[in-house]
Amino acid sequence: MRVGTSAVADTAAASVRVLLFAVVGLTAVAALRAASQPTTRALAFERDGAVWLAAPDGSGAIRITAGVDPCISPDGRSIAYTEDTSPTRGGVRRHIAVVDVATKASRVFKSVPGDNAFGPVWSPDGSSLLVNVLAGGEWSIGLVRADETSFRYVHKPAAGGHSFWSAVFAPDGHSIFCQDLDNLMRLGLDGGLLWQASVAALIPAGSLNSNARLAPTPDGKGLLVDVDMDEDTTMEGWDGPPPAVFLVDIAAKTAKRLTPKGLFAWDPTWLDAATFLCITMHEGDKGPSIVRMALAGGAPTLLVRDARTPTVSSAPAR
Repeated sequence: MRVGTSAVADTAAASVRVLLFAVVGLTAVAALRAASQPTTRALAFERDGAVWLAAPDGSGAIRITAGVDPCISPDGRSIAYTEDTSPTRGGVRRHIAVVDVATKASRVFKSVPGDNAFGPVWSPDGSSLLVNVLAGGEWSIGLVRADETSFRYVHKPAAGGHSFWSAVFAPDGHSIFCQDLDNLMRLGLDGGLLWQASVAALIPAGSLNSNARLAPTPDGKGLLVDVDMDEDTTMEGWDGPPPAVFLVDIAAKTAKRLTPKGLFAWDPTWLDAATFLCITMHEGDKGPSIVRMALAGGAPTLLVRDARTPTVSSAPAR
Protein backbone atom coordinates (compact mmCIF):
# COMPACT_ATOMS: atom_id res chain seq x y z
CA MET A 1 0.00 0.00 0.00
CA ARG A 2 1.31 3.45 -0.91
CA VAL A 3 1.72 6.08 1.77
CA GLY A 4 0.48 9.56 0.88
CA THR A 5 2.92 12.46 0.48
CA SER A 6 1.58 14.30 3.56
CA ALA A 7 2.01 11.19 5.73
CA VAL A 8 5.63 10.85 4.58
CA ALA A 9 6.23 14.50 5.36
CA ASP A 10 4.66 14.18 8.80
CA THR A 11 6.78 11.14 9.54
CA ALA A 12 9.93 12.96 8.43
CA ALA A 13 9.06 16.01 10.50
CA ALA A 14 8.47 13.84 13.55
CA SER A 15 11.83 12.17 13.05
CA VAL A 16 13.53 15.56 12.83
CA ARG A 17 11.83 16.69 16.06
CA VAL A 18 12.96 13.55 17.88
CA LEU A 19 16.49 14.09 16.61
CA LEU A 20 16.45 17.75 17.69
CA PHE A 21 15.19 16.84 21.15
CA ALA A 22 17.91 14.22 21.43
CA VAL A 23 20.60 16.70 20.36
CA VAL A 24 19.32 19.34 22.79
CA GLY A 25 19.22 16.76 25.57
CA LEU A 26 22.76 15.61 24.89
CA THR A 27 23.94 19.21 24.69
CA ALA A 28 22.38 19.97 28.08
CA VAL A 29 24.02 16.91 29.61
CA ALA A 30 27.37 17.87 28.09
CA ALA A 31 27.01 21.43 29.39
CA LEU A 32 26.23 20.17 32.89
CA ARG A 33 29.20 17.83 32.81
CA ALA A 34 31.48 20.61 31.60
CA ALA A 35 30.25 22.93 34.35
CA SER A 36 30.49 20.31 37.09
CA GLN A 37 33.87 18.91 36.02
CA PRO A 38 36.02 22.01 35.61
CA THR A 39 39.01 21.66 33.28
CA THR A 40 40.42 24.83 34.82
CA ARG A 41 40.21 26.22 38.33
CA ALA A 42 36.73 26.48 39.83
CA LEU A 43 35.00 28.73 42.37
CA ALA A 44 32.73 27.32 45.07
CA PHE A 45 30.47 29.55 47.14
CA GLU A 46 27.34 29.63 49.28
CA ARG A 47 24.01 31.10 48.25
CA ASP A 48 20.62 30.73 49.95
CA GLY A 49 21.73 27.78 52.07
CA ALA A 50 23.18 25.88 49.11
CA VAL A 51 26.60 25.08 47.65
CA TRP A 52 27.27 26.49 44.18
CA LEU A 53 30.05 26.04 41.62
CA ALA A 54 31.21 28.50 38.96
CA ALA A 55 34.19 29.49 36.86
CA PRO A 56 36.72 31.69 38.72
CA ASP A 57 35.19 34.76 37.07
CA GLY A 58 31.76 33.84 38.48
CA SER A 59 30.24 32.72 35.19
CA GLY A 60 28.28 29.51 34.58
CA ALA A 61 27.17 29.07 38.20
CA ILE A 62 25.28 25.86 39.01
CA ARG A 63 23.74 24.65 42.26
CA ILE A 64 25.43 21.51 43.62
CA THR A 65 23.68 20.64 46.89
CA ALA A 66 22.10 22.06 50.04
CA GLY A 67 24.71 23.15 52.59
CA VAL A 68 26.84 25.98 53.95
CA ASP A 69 30.56 26.75 54.52
CA PRO A 70 31.69 25.23 51.20
CA CYS A 71 35.38 24.57 50.62
CA ILE A 72 36.45 23.16 47.26
CA SER A 73 39.21 20.56 47.17
CA PRO A 74 42.56 21.53 45.61
CA ASP A 75 41.89 19.34 42.55
CA GLY A 76 38.35 20.68 42.12
CA ARG A 77 36.72 17.25 42.26
CA SER A 78 34.98 17.58 45.64
CA ILE A 79 33.47 20.23 47.86
CA ALA A 80 33.43 19.86 51.64
CA TYR A 81 30.63 21.67 53.44
CA THR A 82 28.49 21.81 56.57
CA GLU A 83 25.22 19.88 56.45
CA ASP A 84 22.79 21.59 58.82
CA THR A 85 19.78 19.47 59.78
CA SER A 86 19.00 21.29 63.02
CA PRO A 87 15.39 20.94 64.16
CA THR A 88 13.22 24.02 63.81
CA ARG A 89 12.46 24.08 67.53
CA GLY A 90 15.71 24.19 69.45
CA GLY A 91 18.83 22.09 69.25
CA VAL A 92 21.69 22.02 66.77
CA ARG A 93 22.59 19.23 64.38
CA ARG A 94 25.48 20.01 62.04
CA HIS A 95 27.79 17.53 60.36
CA ILE A 96 30.68 17.62 57.92
CA ALA A 97 29.92 16.33 54.43
CA VAL A 98 31.64 16.10 51.05
CA VAL A 99 29.93 16.20 47.66
CA ASP A 100 31.41 14.80 44.46
CA VAL A 101 31.24 17.57 41.87
CA ALA A 102 30.71 15.28 38.88
CA THR A 103 27.93 13.12 40.32
CA LYS A 104 26.55 15.43 43.06
CA ALA A 105 26.61 12.45 45.41
CA SER A 106 27.20 13.46 49.04
CA ARG A 107 28.47 11.57 52.06
CA VAL A 108 28.39 12.66 55.70
CA PHE A 109 31.54 12.12 57.77
CA LYS A 110 30.57 9.69 60.51
CA SER A 111 34.10 9.71 61.93
CA VAL A 112 33.75 13.29 63.19
CA PRO A 113 32.37 12.96 66.74
CA GLY A 114 29.22 14.62 68.07
CA ASP A 115 26.38 16.44 66.38
CA ASN A 116 27.86 19.90 66.09
CA ALA A 117 30.73 20.36 63.65
CA PHE A 118 31.19 22.97 60.95
CA GLY A 119 33.59 24.81 58.65
CA PRO A 120 35.70 22.13 56.87
CA VAL A 121 38.98 23.25 55.26
CA TRP A 122 41.07 21.08 52.90
CA SER A 123 44.76 20.36 53.29
CA PRO A 124 46.96 21.46 50.35
CA ASP A 125 47.24 17.86 49.09
CA GLY A 126 43.51 17.13 49.52
CA SER A 127 44.12 14.23 51.90
CA SER A 128 42.67 15.75 55.08
CA LEU A 129 40.26 18.33 56.45
CA LEU A 130 40.36 20.67 59.43
CA VAL A 131 36.99 20.98 61.16
CA ASN A 132 35.49 22.82 64.13
CA VAL A 133 33.99 20.37 66.64
CA LEU A 134 32.06 20.96 69.85
CA ALA A 135 33.58 18.48 72.31
CA GLY A 136 33.09 18.46 76.07
CA GLY A 137 31.35 21.79 75.96
CA GLU A 138 34.33 23.51 74.28
CA TRP A 139 35.12 24.20 70.64
CA SER A 140 38.04 22.18 69.35
CA ILE A 141 39.98 21.89 66.09
CA GLY A 142 39.81 18.41 64.60
CA LEU A 143 41.72 16.77 61.77
CA VAL A 144 39.97 14.08 59.73
CA ARG A 145 41.27 12.10 56.78
CA ALA A 146 39.24 12.61 53.61
CA ASP A 147 38.76 8.82 53.40
CA GLU A 148 37.70 8.81 57.09
CA THR A 149 40.38 6.34 58.10
CA SER A 150 41.26 8.52 61.10
CA PHE A 151 40.18 11.49 63.21
CA ARG A 152 42.07 13.31 65.95
CA TYR A 153 42.21 16.66 67.68
CA VAL A 154 44.84 19.26 66.81
CA HIS A 155 43.68 21.47 69.67
CA LYS A 156 41.21 20.55 72.38
CA PRO A 157 40.96 23.08 75.23
CA ALA A 158 40.49 22.12 78.85
CA ALA A 159 37.15 22.99 80.45
CA GLY A 160 36.87 26.75 80.54
CA GLY A 161 39.99 27.09 78.39
CA HIS A 162 40.58 29.09 75.24
CA SER A 163 38.89 27.82 72.09
CA PHE A 164 40.77 28.35 68.83
CA TRP A 165 38.97 29.45 65.68
CA SER A 166 39.44 30.01 61.94
CA ALA A 167 41.78 27.05 61.44
CA VAL A 168 43.37 26.77 58.01
CA PHE A 169 46.34 24.81 56.72
CA ALA A 170 49.63 26.54 56.05
CA PRO A 171 50.95 25.94 52.51
CA ASP A 172 53.45 23.38 53.85
CA GLY A 173 50.56 21.12 54.92
CA HIS A 174 52.35 20.36 58.21
CA SER A 175 51.09 23.29 60.28
CA ILE A 176 47.98 25.43 60.63
CA PHE A 177 47.03 29.03 61.29
CA CYS A 178 44.23 29.87 63.72
CA GLN A 179 43.20 32.53 66.25
CA ASP A 180 41.85 32.79 69.80
CA LEU A 181 40.11 36.19 69.41
CA ASP A 182 43.19 37.97 70.84
CA ASN A 183 46.07 36.46 68.85
CA LEU A 184 46.88 35.04 65.44
CA MET A 185 48.79 31.78 65.81
CA ARG A 186 50.59 29.08 63.90
CA LEU A 187 50.45 25.57 65.35
CA GLY A 188 52.07 22.31 64.44
CA LEU A 189 49.72 19.42 63.76
CA ASP A 190 50.59 18.24 67.27
CA GLY A 191 49.10 21.47 68.64
CA GLY A 192 52.46 23.02 69.55
CA LEU A 193 52.75 26.81 69.19
CA LEU A 194 55.10 27.87 66.37
CA TRP A 195 54.25 31.58 65.98
CA GLN A 196 51.99 34.14 67.60
CA ALA A 197 51.08 37.79 67.04
CA SER A 198 48.77 40.00 69.06
CA VAL A 199 45.91 41.46 67.04
CA ALA A 200 45.90 44.55 69.27
CA ALA A 201 49.56 45.16 68.36
CA LEU A 202 49.05 44.44 64.67
CA ILE A 203 45.81 46.42 64.23
CA PRO A 204 45.11 48.68 67.24
CA ALA A 205 41.61 49.59 66.01
CA GLY A 206 40.74 46.00 65.09
CA SER A 207 39.41 42.89 66.78
CA LEU A 208 38.58 39.31 65.80
CA ASN A 209 35.41 37.29 66.10
CA SER A 210 34.98 33.52 65.92
CA ASN A 211 33.93 33.72 62.26
CA ALA A 212 37.03 35.61 61.11
CA ARG A 213 38.67 34.03 58.09
CA LEU A 214 42.38 33.43 57.57
CA ALA A 215 44.07 32.78 54.23
CA PRO A 216 47.85 32.21 54.06
CA THR A 217 49.69 33.59 51.05
CA PRO A 218 50.78 30.93 48.55
CA ASP A 219 54.40 31.34 49.71
CA GLY A 220 53.45 31.11 53.40
CA LYS A 221 54.98 34.49 54.25
CA GLY A 222 51.73 36.38 54.75
CA LEU A 223 48.20 35.95 56.00
CA LEU A 224 44.95 37.51 54.87
CA VAL A 225 42.54 38.13 57.73
CA ASP A 226 39.19 39.92 58.07
CA VAL A 227 39.07 42.19 61.10
CA ASP A 228 36.22 44.03 62.84
CA MET A 229 37.13 47.71 62.91
CA ASP A 230 36.39 50.29 65.60
CA GLU A 231 35.14 52.87 63.12
CA ASP A 232 32.11 55.13 62.86
CA THR A 233 31.10 53.74 59.46
CA THR A 234 27.58 52.33 59.64
CA MET A 235 25.25 50.51 57.29
CA GLU A 236 21.49 50.21 57.58
CA GLY A 237 20.56 46.74 58.79
CA TRP A 238 24.14 45.84 59.75
CA ASP A 239 24.57 44.69 63.33
CA GLY A 240 28.15 45.05 64.51
CA PRO A 241 31.40 46.80 63.58
CA PRO A 242 32.47 47.14 59.93
CA PRO A 243 34.88 44.42 58.71
CA ALA A 244 38.01 45.04 56.64
CA VAL A 245 40.65 42.80 55.05
CA PHE A 246 44.30 43.06 56.10
CA LEU A 247 47.50 41.38 54.93
CA VAL A 248 49.77 40.34 57.80
CA ASP A 249 53.52 39.98 57.25
CA ILE A 250 54.29 36.94 59.39
CA ALA A 251 58.03 37.53 59.92
CA ALA A 252 57.79 41.28 60.49
CA LYS A 253 54.54 41.08 62.48
CA THR A 254 53.06 44.03 60.64
CA ALA A 255 49.67 44.45 58.95
CA LYS A 256 48.56 46.40 55.87
CA ARG A 257 44.93 47.27 55.19
CA LEU A 258 43.80 46.16 51.72
CA THR A 259 40.17 47.30 51.64
CA PRO A 260 39.15 50.97 52.06
CA LYS A 261 37.13 52.47 54.86
CA GLY A 262 33.43 52.49 53.97
CA LEU A 263 33.62 49.17 52.12
CA PHE A 264 32.49 46.30 54.33
CA ALA A 265 34.77 43.41 53.33
CA TRP A 266 35.31 39.92 54.78
CA ASP A 267 35.86 36.21 53.94
CA PRO A 268 39.11 36.63 51.96
CA THR A 269 40.61 33.81 49.89
CA TRP A 270 43.44 33.75 47.37
CA LEU A 271 42.95 33.58 43.61
CA ASP A 272 46.67 33.85 42.87
CA ALA A 273 49.74 35.45 44.44
CA ALA A 274 48.65 38.94 43.40
CA THR A 275 44.86 38.66 43.58
CA PHE A 276 42.32 37.70 46.22
CA LEU A 277 38.56 37.29 46.46
CA CYS A 278 36.41 38.51 49.32
CA ILE A 279 32.82 39.40 50.24
CA THR A 280 31.77 43.04 50.15
CA MET A 281 28.78 45.20 50.88
CA HIS A 282 28.11 48.89 50.28
CA GLU A 283 25.34 51.02 51.67
CA GLY A 284 22.20 50.18 49.68
CA ASP A 285 23.27 46.66 48.70
CA LYS A 286 20.61 44.00 49.28
CA GLY A 287 23.16 41.38 50.22
CA PRO A 288 26.86 40.45 50.06
CA SER A 289 28.69 39.83 46.78
CA ILE A 290 31.93 38.11 45.82
CA VAL A 291 34.50 40.48 44.32
CA ARG A 292 38.04 40.19 42.99
CA MET A 293 40.71 42.58 44.26
CA ALA A 294 44.40 43.10 43.50
CA LEU A 295 47.07 43.46 46.15
CA ALA A 296 48.38 46.40 44.17
CA GLY A 297 45.10 48.25 44.76
CA GLY A 298 42.32 49.47 42.55
CA ALA A 299 38.56 49.08 42.51
CA PRO A 300 37.05 45.64 43.19
CA THR A 301 35.62 43.65 40.29
CA LEU A 302 32.18 42.13 40.90
CA LEU A 303 32.05 38.37 40.27
CA VAL A 304 28.91 36.95 41.92
CA ARG A 305 25.98 38.73 43.53
CA ASP A 306 24.15 37.38 46.58
CA ALA A 307 26.93 34.97 47.55
CA ARG A 308 29.42 34.33 50.34
CA THR A 309 32.30 32.10 51.56
CA PRO A 310 34.24 31.76 48.29
CA THR A 311 37.02 29.20 47.79
CA VAL A 312 38.93 28.39 44.60
CA SER A 313 40.50 25.10 43.55
CA SER A 314 44.26 25.24 43.11
CA ALA A 315 44.65 22.94 40.11
CA PRO A 316 42.58 21.60 37.20
CA ALA A 317 40.58 18.45 37.86
CA ARG A 318 42.03 15.44 36.02
